[in-house]
Amino acid sequence: MDSTEIISELSSLPLERESILDDSAESAEMDVDNSTKGGGGKDNEKPHSTKNTKNKSRLYARTSGFESMIDDGRHNGRVWLHAFYHSVVVCIGAGVLSLPYATAHLGYAGAVIMALVVSSGSYYTATLLISLQTPDQGTYSEVADAIMGGTWFSRRVLRPFQILYLFPISAVFLVLGGNAMYELDMITNGNDDSAALSKKVWVSIMAVGVFFLSLLPDLSSAWQISCLGFISAIVIVLFATIGPIVVLASGENEDVTHGRPTGVDTNLDFTMGVFAAFGNFIFAWGYHVIMPDIQASLHDHNTADAHRDMTKATTFAYSLSTPFFIMISVLGYAAFGDNVAEDILDSFTGYLPGAALFVLWLFIIFKVGTEGSVFNQGAFTLIRDIFGLAIEEDHVDHHPRNKKLDFLCRFLWVVATALLAIYLPLLSDLQGLTAAISTTPLSFIIPIVLWNRKHGETVPKWRLTAHYIFMAFFIIIATFAFIGVIYDIVKNIKNGTIQST
Repeated sequence: MDSTEIISELSSLPLERESILDDSAESAEMDVDNSTKGGGGKDNEKPHSTKNTKNKSRLYARTSGFESMIDDGRHNGRVWLHAFYHSVVVCIGAGVLSLPYATAHLGYAGAVIMALVVSSGSYYTATLLISLQTPDQGTYSEVADAIMGGTWFSRRVLRPFQILYLFPISAVFLVLGGNAMYELDMITNGNDDSAALSKKVWVSIMAVGVFFLSLLPDLSSAWQISCLGFISAIVIVLFATIGPIVVLASGENEDVTHGRPTGVDTNLDFTMGVFAAFGNFIFAWGYHVIMPDIQASLHDHNTADAHRDMTKATTFAYSLSTPFFIMISVLGYAAFGDNVAEDILDSFTGYLPGAALFVLWLFIIFKVGTEGSVFNQGAFTLIRDIFGLAIEEDHVDHHPRNKKLDFLCRFLWVVATALLAIYLPLLSDLQGLTAAISTTPLSFIIPIVLWNRKHGETVPKWRLTAHYIFMAFFIIIATFAFIGVIYDIVKNIKNGTIQST
Protein backbone atom coordinates (compact mmCIF):
# COMPACT_ATOMS: atom_id res chain seq x y z
CA MET A 1 0.00 0.00 0.00
CA ASP A 2 1.60 3.30 -1.06
CA SER A 3 1.33 6.67 0.69
CA THR A 4 -1.61 7.84 -1.45
CA GLU A 5 -3.71 4.84 -0.43
CA ILE A 6 -2.75 5.24 3.22
CA ILE A 7 -3.74 8.90 3.28
CA SER A 8 -6.96 8.20 1.40
CA GLU A 9 -7.90 5.47 3.86
CA LEU A 10 -7.04 7.61 6.87
CA SER A 11 -9.10 10.51 5.49
CA SER A 12 -12.22 8.34 5.67
CA LEU A 13 -11.80 7.55 9.35
CA PRO A 14 -13.97 9.49 11.85
CA LEU A 15 -11.07 10.97 13.79
CA GLU A 16 -11.82 13.79 16.18
CA ARG A 17 -8.39 15.38 16.13
CA GLU A 18 -6.75 16.63 12.95
CA SER A 19 -3.33 16.27 14.54
CA ILE A 20 -3.61 12.45 14.63
CA LEU A 21 -4.36 12.41 10.90
CA ASP A 22 -1.52 14.82 10.26
CA ASP A 23 1.01 12.64 12.03
CA SER A 24 -0.12 9.61 10.04
CA ALA A 25 0.19 11.48 6.75
CA GLU A 26 3.61 12.81 7.67
CA SER A 27 4.74 9.34 8.69
CA ALA A 28 3.53 7.89 5.39
CA GLU A 29 5.46 10.49 3.40
CA MET A 30 8.62 9.84 5.38
CA ASP A 31 8.27 6.11 4.73
CA VAL A 32 8.21 6.80 1.00
CA ASP A 33 11.28 9.02 1.29
CA ASN A 34 13.14 6.40 3.31
CA SER A 35 12.25 3.51 1.02
CA THR A 36 13.44 5.36 -2.08
CA LYS A 37 16.74 6.18 -0.41
CA GLY A 38 17.35 2.75 1.03
CA GLY A 39 17.39 3.93 4.62
CA GLY A 40 15.24 4.94 7.49
CA GLY A 41 15.10 6.66 10.82
CA LYS A 42 15.99 10.17 11.87
CA ASP A 43 18.95 10.48 9.56
CA ASN A 44 16.63 10.69 6.58
CA GLU A 45 13.92 12.77 8.22
CA LYS A 46 13.16 15.99 6.35
CA PRO A 47 12.05 18.86 8.59
CA HIS A 48 10.36 20.74 5.77
CA SER A 49 9.37 17.99 3.37
CA THR A 50 7.09 19.18 0.56
CA LYS A 51 6.72 15.85 -1.17
CA ASN A 52 3.13 15.55 -2.43
CA THR A 53 0.95 12.78 -3.74
CA LYS A 54 -1.92 13.21 -6.20
CA ASN A 55 -4.71 12.89 -3.68
CA LYS A 56 -2.95 14.45 -0.72
CA SER A 57 -5.38 16.43 1.41
CA ARG A 58 -4.62 19.73 3.04
CA LEU A 59 -3.90 18.27 6.42
CA TYR A 60 -2.42 20.26 9.23
CA ALA A 61 -2.61 20.56 13.01
CA ARG A 62 -4.07 23.71 14.45
CA THR A 63 -2.57 25.06 17.61
CA SER A 64 -2.72 28.36 19.50
CA GLY A 65 -4.35 30.20 16.62
CA PHE A 66 -1.49 29.27 14.30
CA GLU A 67 -1.15 26.37 11.87
CA SER A 68 1.96 24.29 12.49
CA MET A 69 1.92 23.38 8.79
CA ILE A 70 0.75 25.61 5.96
CA ASP A 71 -1.19 24.38 2.95
CA ASP A 72 1.75 23.22 0.86
CA GLY A 73 3.19 21.14 3.71
CA ARG A 74 5.89 23.58 4.80
CA HIS A 75 6.44 24.38 8.47
CA ASN A 76 4.84 27.59 9.74
CA GLY A 77 7.56 29.79 11.18
CA ARG A 78 5.15 31.60 13.52
CA VAL A 79 4.09 28.62 15.59
CA TRP A 80 6.97 29.15 18.03
CA LEU A 81 5.11 32.20 19.36
CA HIS A 82 2.66 29.83 21.04
CA ALA A 83 5.51 28.38 23.10
CA PHE A 84 6.91 31.87 23.69
CA TYR A 85 3.65 33.10 25.25
CA HIS A 86 3.46 30.10 27.56
CA SER A 87 7.18 30.30 28.39
CA VAL A 88 7.05 33.97 29.34
CA VAL A 89 3.98 33.38 31.49
CA VAL A 90 5.66 30.60 33.48
CA CYS A 91 9.23 31.98 33.37
CA ILE A 92 8.50 35.60 34.30
CA GLY A 93 6.32 34.57 37.17
CA ALA A 94 5.90 34.67 40.90
CA GLY A 95 9.57 33.98 41.55
CA VAL A 96 10.78 37.45 40.61
CA LEU A 97 8.75 39.19 43.33
CA SER A 98 10.81 37.74 46.21
CA LEU A 99 14.23 38.37 44.65
CA PRO A 100 14.78 41.82 46.26
CA TYR A 101 14.11 40.21 49.66
CA ALA A 102 16.65 37.50 48.82
CA THR A 103 19.08 40.22 47.72
CA ALA A 104 18.80 41.78 51.18
CA HIS A 105 20.46 38.61 52.49
CA LEU A 106 23.00 38.04 49.70
CA GLY A 107 23.98 41.64 48.96
CA TYR A 108 24.29 43.21 45.52
CA ALA A 109 27.27 41.18 44.30
CA GLY A 110 26.00 37.92 45.73
CA ALA A 111 22.58 38.38 44.15
CA VAL A 112 23.96 39.19 40.70
CA ILE A 113 26.37 36.24 40.78
CA MET A 114 23.63 33.89 41.97
CA ALA A 115 21.25 35.13 39.27
CA LEU A 116 23.79 34.61 36.49
CA VAL A 117 24.81 31.16 37.73
CA VAL A 118 21.25 29.91 38.16
CA SER A 119 19.86 31.42 34.95
CA SER A 120 22.71 30.12 32.78
CA GLY A 121 22.50 26.68 34.39
CA SER A 122 18.74 26.62 33.98
CA TYR A 123 18.94 27.61 30.32
CA TYR A 124 21.54 24.93 29.64
CA THR A 125 19.44 22.15 31.15
CA ALA A 126 16.37 23.52 29.35
CA THR A 127 18.11 23.07 26.00
CA LEU A 128 19.09 19.53 26.99
CA LEU A 129 15.51 18.66 27.88
CA ILE A 130 14.21 20.16 24.63
CA SER A 131 16.69 18.12 22.61
CA LEU A 132 15.51 14.86 24.20
CA GLN A 133 11.82 15.19 23.32
CA THR A 134 10.23 13.87 20.13
CA PRO A 135 6.83 14.88 18.69
CA ASP A 136 5.14 11.68 19.88
CA GLN A 137 6.06 12.43 23.52
CA GLY A 138 3.61 14.71 25.31
CA THR A 139 4.93 14.83 28.88
CA TYR A 140 8.11 14.87 30.94
CA SER A 141 7.32 11.28 31.98
CA GLU A 142 7.13 10.05 28.40
CA VAL A 143 10.48 11.65 27.59
CA ALA A 144 12.03 9.90 30.59
CA ASP A 145 10.39 6.54 29.86
CA ALA A 146 11.65 6.51 26.28
CA ILE A 147 15.23 7.08 27.42
CA MET A 148 15.32 4.99 30.61
CA GLY A 149 13.49 2.03 29.07
CA GLY A 150 10.21 1.38 30.82
CA THR A 151 8.09 3.34 33.26
CA TRP A 152 10.04 2.61 36.44
CA PHE A 153 11.94 5.92 36.41
CA SER A 154 8.90 8.14 35.91
CA ARG A 155 6.80 6.23 38.46
CA ARG A 156 9.42 6.07 41.21
CA VAL A 157 11.45 9.23 40.64
CA LEU A 158 10.05 11.77 38.22
CA ARG A 159 6.35 11.90 39.06
CA PRO A 160 6.83 12.27 42.84
CA PHE A 161 9.08 15.28 42.20
CA GLN A 162 6.52 16.70 39.77
CA ILE A 163 3.78 16.51 42.40
CA LEU A 164 6.11 18.08 44.96
CA TYR A 165 6.66 20.94 42.51
CA LEU A 166 3.21 21.54 41.07
CA PHE A 167 1.37 21.36 44.39
CA PRO A 168 3.22 24.08 46.35
CA ILE A 169 3.72 26.32 43.33
CA SER A 170 -0.03 26.32 42.77
CA ALA A 171 -0.38 27.49 46.36
CA VAL A 172 2.15 30.27 45.71
CA PHE A 173 -0.05 31.66 42.95
CA LEU A 174 -3.06 31.65 45.25
CA VAL A 175 -1.11 33.43 47.99
CA LEU A 176 -0.05 36.15 45.55
CA GLY A 177 -3.49 36.48 44.02
CA GLY A 178 -5.24 36.54 47.39
CA ASN A 179 -2.82 39.17 48.65
CA ALA A 180 -3.46 41.30 45.55
CA MET A 181 -7.22 41.06 46.09
CA TYR A 182 -6.72 42.02 49.73
CA GLU A 183 -4.76 45.11 48.67
CA LEU A 184 -7.49 46.07 46.19
CA ASP A 185 -10.02 45.65 48.99
CA MET A 186 -8.14 48.16 51.14
CA ILE A 187 -7.77 50.63 48.25
CA THR A 188 -11.45 50.54 47.31
CA ASN A 189 -12.43 50.96 50.96
CA GLY A 190 -10.09 53.92 51.35
CA ASN A 191 -8.36 52.26 54.28
CA ASP A 192 -4.65 51.45 54.28
CA ASP A 193 -4.83 49.39 57.47
CA SER A 194 -7.69 46.95 57.03
CA ALA A 195 -9.94 45.38 54.43
CA ALA A 196 -13.54 44.21 54.41
CA LEU A 197 -12.47 40.58 53.99
CA SER A 198 -9.48 38.71 55.41
CA LYS A 199 -6.61 37.41 53.31
CA LYS A 200 -7.80 33.85 53.84
CA VAL A 201 -11.16 34.69 52.29
CA TRP A 202 -9.51 36.40 49.34
CA VAL A 203 -7.23 33.40 48.81
CA SER A 204 -10.33 31.24 48.64
CA ILE A 205 -11.92 33.58 46.10
CA MET A 206 -8.72 33.51 44.06
CA ALA A 207 -8.83 29.72 44.09
CA VAL A 208 -12.32 29.80 42.58
CA GLY A 209 -11.10 32.06 39.77
CA VAL A 210 -8.08 29.87 39.03
CA PHE A 211 -10.30 26.80 39.01
CA PHE A 212 -12.51 28.20 36.26
CA LEU A 213 -9.46 29.30 34.23
CA SER A 214 -8.13 25.76 34.59
CA LEU A 215 -11.19 24.13 33.03
CA LEU A 216 -9.85 24.48 29.49
CA PRO A 217 -9.07 21.01 28.09
CA ASP A 218 -5.33 21.49 27.49
CA LEU A 219 -2.51 23.96 26.79
CA SER A 220 -3.32 24.03 23.08
CA SER A 221 -6.65 25.61 24.00
CA ALA A 222 -5.15 28.05 26.50
CA TRP A 223 -3.17 30.35 24.23
CA GLN A 224 -5.57 33.28 24.79
CA ILE A 225 -5.05 32.93 28.54
CA SER A 226 -1.29 32.93 28.03
CA CYS A 227 -1.56 36.05 25.85
CA LEU A 228 -3.28 37.82 28.76
CA GLY A 229 -0.66 36.43 31.12
CA PHE A 230 2.09 37.60 28.76
CA ILE A 231 0.77 41.16 28.79
CA SER A 232 0.34 41.05 32.56
CA ALA A 233 3.89 39.73 33.02
CA ILE A 234 5.32 42.64 31.05
CA VAL A 235 3.26 45.17 33.03
CA ILE A 236 4.32 43.65 36.37
CA VAL A 237 7.98 43.57 35.39
CA LEU A 238 7.79 47.22 34.31
CA PHE A 239 6.14 48.17 37.61
CA ALA A 240 8.68 46.18 39.62
CA THR A 241 11.48 47.91 37.70
CA ILE A 242 10.12 51.45 37.44
CA GLY A 243 8.65 51.54 40.97
CA PRO A 244 12.02 51.38 42.77
CA ILE A 245 13.46 53.89 40.27
CA VAL A 246 10.67 56.34 41.15
CA VAL A 247 11.36 55.86 44.86
CA LEU A 248 15.09 56.37 44.38
CA ALA A 249 14.59 59.45 42.19
CA SER A 250 12.13 61.05 44.63
CA GLY A 251 14.58 60.83 47.52
CA GLU A 252 11.86 59.43 49.79
CA ASN A 253 14.16 56.58 50.80
CA GLU A 254 16.86 58.74 52.39
CA ASP A 255 16.40 57.02 55.73
CA VAL A 256 16.65 53.54 54.23
CA THR A 257 19.52 51.41 55.53
CA HIS A 258 21.06 48.37 53.89
CA GLY A 259 21.98 46.18 56.82
CA ARG A 260 20.37 42.96 57.92
CA PRO A 261 16.75 42.55 56.84
CA THR A 262 14.10 43.60 59.34
CA GLY A 263 13.31 40.81 61.78
CA VAL A 264 16.72 39.15 61.44
CA ASP A 265 18.12 39.46 64.95
CA THR A 266 20.92 36.91 65.31
CA ASN A 267 23.80 35.60 63.24
CA LEU A 268 21.99 32.27 62.98
CA ASP A 269 18.87 34.01 61.63
CA PHE A 270 20.96 35.80 59.03
CA THR A 271 22.84 32.66 57.97
CA MET A 272 19.60 30.72 57.58
CA GLY A 273 18.20 33.64 55.59
CA VAL A 274 21.15 33.45 53.21
CA PHE A 275 20.54 29.73 52.74
CA ALA A 276 16.84 30.31 52.08
CA ALA A 277 17.71 33.03 49.55
CA PHE A 278 19.46 30.40 47.42
CA GLY A 279 16.10 28.73 47.02
CA ASN A 280 14.41 31.96 45.91
CA PHE A 281 16.82 32.31 42.98
CA ILE A 282 16.50 28.65 41.98
CA PHE A 283 12.72 28.96 42.08
CA ALA A 284 12.76 31.97 39.75
CA TRP A 285 14.34 30.04 36.86
CA GLY A 286 12.87 26.58 37.25
CA TYR A 287 9.90 25.86 35.00
CA HIS A 288 11.24 22.74 33.28
CA VAL A 289 8.39 20.65 34.69
CA ILE A 290 5.97 22.27 32.23
CA MET A 291 8.33 22.59 29.25
CA PRO A 292 7.58 19.19 27.65
CA ASP A 293 3.86 19.97 27.86
CA ILE A 294 4.45 23.30 26.10
CA GLN A 295 6.61 21.67 23.43
CA ALA A 296 3.99 18.98 22.80
CA SER A 297 1.24 21.60 22.50
CA LEU A 298 2.97 22.96 19.38
CA HIS A 299 1.91 19.81 17.48
CA ASP A 300 5.02 20.09 15.30
CA HIS A 301 5.25 17.24 12.80
CA ASN A 302 8.87 16.29 13.26
CA THR A 303 11.66 16.48 15.76
CA ALA A 304 13.72 19.17 14.03
CA ASP A 305 10.84 21.65 13.89
CA ALA A 306 9.84 20.94 17.49
CA HIS A 307 13.38 21.48 18.77
CA ARG A 308 13.85 24.62 16.72
CA ASP A 309 10.54 26.20 17.79
CA MET A 310 10.89 25.38 21.48
CA THR A 311 14.55 26.42 21.65
CA LYS A 312 13.73 29.73 19.99
CA ALA A 313 10.87 30.39 22.42
CA THR A 314 12.99 29.43 25.43
CA THR A 315 15.93 31.56 24.31
CA PHE A 316 13.72 34.62 23.94
CA ALA A 317 12.05 33.95 27.31
CA TYR A 318 15.38 33.70 29.15
CA SER A 319 16.82 36.69 27.27
CA LEU A 320 13.86 38.72 28.45
CA SER A 321 13.67 37.43 32.01
CA THR A 322 17.30 37.38 33.16
CA PRO A 323 18.20 41.09 32.78
CA PHE A 324 14.85 42.14 34.23
CA PHE A 325 15.22 39.78 37.18
CA ILE A 326 18.66 41.18 37.98
CA MET A 327 17.42 44.78 37.70
CA ILE A 328 14.43 44.09 39.93
CA SER A 329 16.65 42.38 42.52
CA VAL A 330 19.16 45.22 42.69
CA LEU A 331 16.77 48.17 42.34
CA GLY A 332 14.28 46.75 44.83
CA TYR A 333 16.93 46.32 47.49
CA ALA A 334 18.44 49.73 46.72
CA ALA A 335 15.08 51.47 47.10
CA PHE A 336 13.74 49.75 50.21
CA GLY A 337 16.90 48.38 51.85
CA ASP A 338 16.62 46.09 54.83
CA ASN A 339 12.89 46.81 55.09
CA VAL A 340 12.05 45.30 51.70
CA ALA A 341 9.02 43.01 51.81
CA GLU A 342 9.01 39.34 50.80
CA ASP A 343 6.83 40.44 47.89
CA ILE A 344 8.48 43.56 46.45
CA LEU A 345 5.10 44.94 45.41
CA ASP A 346 4.04 45.18 49.08
CA SER A 347 6.84 47.72 49.54
CA PHE A 348 5.25 50.12 47.04
CA THR A 349 2.41 51.10 49.37
CA GLY A 350 2.93 54.69 50.47
CA TYR A 351 5.28 55.46 47.59
CA LEU A 352 3.14 55.04 44.47
CA PRO A 353 -0.23 56.73 43.82
CA GLY A 354 -3.37 54.80 44.66
CA ALA A 355 -4.43 54.60 41.00
CA ALA A 356 -1.08 53.09 40.02
CA LEU A 357 -1.31 50.56 42.84
CA PHE A 358 -4.85 49.65 41.78
CA VAL A 359 -3.69 48.88 38.23
CA LEU A 360 -0.69 46.97 39.56
CA TRP A 361 -2.70 44.70 41.85
CA LEU A 362 -5.24 44.11 39.10
CA PHE A 363 -2.54 42.89 36.73
CA ILE A 364 -1.07 40.74 39.50
CA ILE A 365 -4.41 38.95 39.74
CA PHE A 366 -4.47 38.42 35.97
CA LYS A 367 -0.86 37.25 35.94
CA VAL A 368 -0.95 34.69 38.74
CA GLY A 369 -4.38 33.51 37.62
CA THR A 370 -3.15 32.73 34.11
CA GLU A 371 0.14 31.33 35.38
CA GLY A 372 -1.68 29.12 37.83
CA SER A 373 -3.98 27.79 35.12
CA VAL A 374 -1.01 26.91 32.87
CA PHE A 375 0.75 24.99 35.65
CA ASN A 376 -2.53 23.35 36.63
CA GLN A 377 -2.86 21.98 33.10
CA GLY A 378 0.48 20.24 33.65
CA ALA A 379 -0.76 18.95 37.00
CA PHE A 380 -3.99 17.62 35.50
CA THR A 381 -2.11 15.81 32.75
CA LEU A 382 0.17 14.28 35.38
CA ILE A 383 -2.78 13.12 37.49
CA ARG A 384 -4.42 11.51 34.46
CA ASP A 385 -1.19 9.70 33.67
CA ILE A 386 -0.69 8.47 37.23
CA PHE A 387 -4.18 7.05 37.56
CA GLY A 388 -4.58 5.91 33.95
CA LEU A 389 -7.39 8.36 33.20
CA ALA A 390 -6.09 9.59 29.82
CA ILE A 391 -7.15 8.37 26.38
CA GLU A 392 -4.47 5.86 25.44
CA GLU A 393 -4.35 6.94 21.78
CA ASP A 394 -3.95 10.62 22.67
CA HIS A 395 -0.21 10.76 23.26
CA VAL A 396 0.10 14.54 22.89
CA ASP A 397 -2.61 16.27 24.93
CA HIS A 398 -3.60 13.33 27.18
CA HIS A 399 -7.30 14.17 27.19
CA PRO A 400 -9.44 12.39 29.81
CA ARG A 401 -11.50 9.28 29.17
CA ASN A 402 -14.09 10.30 31.77
CA LYS A 403 -14.87 14.02 31.84
CA LYS A 404 -16.83 13.88 35.10
CA LEU A 405 -14.00 12.14 36.92
CA ASP A 406 -11.53 14.58 35.39
CA PHE A 407 -13.62 17.51 36.64
CA LEU A 408 -13.61 16.02 40.14
CA CYS A 409 -9.82 15.60 40.07
CA ARG A 410 -9.37 19.22 38.99
CA PHE A 411 -11.70 20.43 41.72
CA LEU A 412 -9.96 18.44 44.47
CA TRP A 413 -6.55 19.63 43.28
CA VAL A 414 -7.50 23.31 43.49
CA VAL A 415 -9.15 22.81 46.90
CA ALA A 416 -6.02 21.13 48.27
CA THR A 417 -3.71 23.87 46.98
CA ALA A 418 -6.05 26.51 48.42
CA LEU A 419 -5.82 24.89 51.86
CA LEU A 420 -2.02 24.99 51.68
CA ALA A 421 -2.11 28.65 50.63
CA ILE A 422 -4.48 29.51 53.49
CA TYR A 423 -2.59 27.75 56.26
CA LEU A 424 0.99 28.34 55.06
CA PRO A 425 0.85 31.78 53.40
CA LEU A 426 4.60 32.43 53.56
CA LEU A 427 5.56 33.42 50.02
CA SER A 428 9.34 33.29 50.31
CA ASP A 429 9.33 30.05 52.30
CA LEU A 430 6.91 28.32 49.91
CA GLN A 431 9.15 29.29 47.01
CA GLY A 432 12.34 28.22 48.76
CA LEU A 433 10.84 24.91 49.88
CA THR A 434 9.60 24.17 46.35
CA ALA A 435 13.02 25.01 44.93
CA ALA A 436 14.84 22.75 47.38
CA ILE A 437 12.71 19.62 47.14
CA SER A 438 11.49 19.65 43.55
CA THR A 439 12.69 22.51 41.32
CA THR A 440 16.32 21.46 41.70
CA PRO A 441 15.76 17.80 40.74
CA LEU A 442 13.38 18.60 37.88
CA SER A 443 15.30 21.54 36.41
CA PHE A 444 18.96 20.93 37.25
CA ILE A 445 19.41 17.20 37.85
CA ILE A 446 17.01 14.98 35.90
CA PRO A 447 17.55 16.64 32.48
CA ILE A 448 21.27 15.91 32.80
CA VAL A 449 20.66 12.35 34.04
CA LEU A 450 18.48 11.68 31.01
CA TRP A 451 20.89 13.33 28.59
CA ASN A 452 23.86 11.39 30.00
CA ARG A 453 21.89 8.16 29.70
CA LYS A 454 21.13 8.81 26.04
CA HIS A 455 24.44 10.30 24.88
CA GLY A 456 26.92 9.17 27.55
CA GLU A 457 28.69 6.68 25.28
CA THR A 458 29.26 9.14 22.44
CA VAL A 459 30.38 12.36 24.17
CA PRO A 460 33.78 13.31 25.64
CA LYS A 461 34.44 12.28 29.23
CA TRP A 462 35.18 15.89 30.20
CA ARG A 463 31.58 16.83 29.45
CA LEU A 464 30.22 14.02 31.61
CA THR A 465 32.57 15.09 34.41
CA ALA A 466 31.36 18.68 34.06
CA HIS A 467 27.79 17.41 34.32
CA TYR A 468 28.55 15.56 37.56
CA ILE A 469 30.14 18.69 39.07
CA PHE A 470 27.15 20.74 37.90
CA MET A 471 24.69 18.39 39.58
CA ALA A 472 26.71 18.22 42.80
CA PHE A 473 26.81 22.02 43.01
CA PHE A 474 23.05 22.42 42.73
CA ILE A 475 22.36 19.56 45.14
CA ILE A 476 24.53 21.31 47.75
CA ILE A 477 22.81 24.66 47.11
CA ALA A 478 19.37 23.03 47.37
CA THR A 479 20.32 21.34 50.65
CA PHE A 480 21.34 24.68 52.14
CA ALA A 481 18.09 26.23 50.89
CA PHE A 482 16.03 23.46 52.48
CA ILE A 483 17.74 23.94 55.86
CA GLY A 484 17.19 27.70 55.72
CA VAL A 485 13.53 27.43 54.76
CA ILE A 486 12.68 24.86 57.44
CA TYR A 487 14.38 27.05 60.05
CA ASP A 488 12.34 30.07 58.96
CA ILE A 489 9.05 28.15 58.90
CA VAL A 490 9.63 26.86 62.43
CA LYS A 491 10.55 30.36 63.54
CA ASN A 492 7.37 31.83 62.04
CA ILE A 493 5.22 29.16 63.66
CA LYS A 494 6.76 29.90 67.07
CA ASN A 495 6.28 33.65 66.58
CA GLY A 496 2.66 33.21 65.53
CA THR A 497 3.25 34.84 62.13
CA ILE A 498 1.25 32.24 60.23
CA GLN A 499 -1.78 32.44 62.51
CA SER A 500 -1.83 36.24 62.28
CA THR A 501 -2.31 36.24 58.53
